[in-house]
Amino acid sequence: MSAFRAASLDRVTAIITTAVGLLLIAVAASYFLRPATDNNRWLSALLPSLSIMLFAISVLLKAKSYNITSHNLEVKQMVGATIKIPLDQIISVQSTTQRGAIRTFGIGGFFGYVGRFNGNERWFVTNRNKMVKIETTKSVYVVSPADRESFIQQLKQKASLK
Repeated sequence: MSAFRAASLDRVTAIITTAVGLLLIAVAASYFLRPATDNNRWLSALLPSLSIMLFAISVLLKAKSYNITSHNLEVKQMVGATIKIPLDQIISVQSTTQRGAIRTFGIGGFFGYVGRFNGNERWFVTNRNKMVKIETTKSVYVVSPADRESFIQQLKQKASLK
């Protein structure tokens, strides 16, 4: 098995993460800093709870590593399911510098880019400067390993691509 860690956040993603993180912390802190009246007690508790949940979900869905096994490419998230992409379904692997993606359903910039983009592409990206596009017979995946060139070389070799 070959293991590749996810790339560190690129500059724009780091700025988005910092700004949104500070905003979410401010919203959560407002619950404790502002006295709630009986009329808005439920709303005062709802917004901080949603902020904390959004923060936690974003951290947990972030890609941690990419493992190439004898049969699969595995995308490991911080916590949760491991996404398995069968090597025998991979058609092509190439580096990409795609910009201006359209988020269909997912997280766009807060601890990375996770979810569906550009229609039906599945992204597990932490750094937009190190993206690798993987086309399979069923879907398109985009990942961002720290060592992009070695990842591409090993994945092509294991998937028997030229």
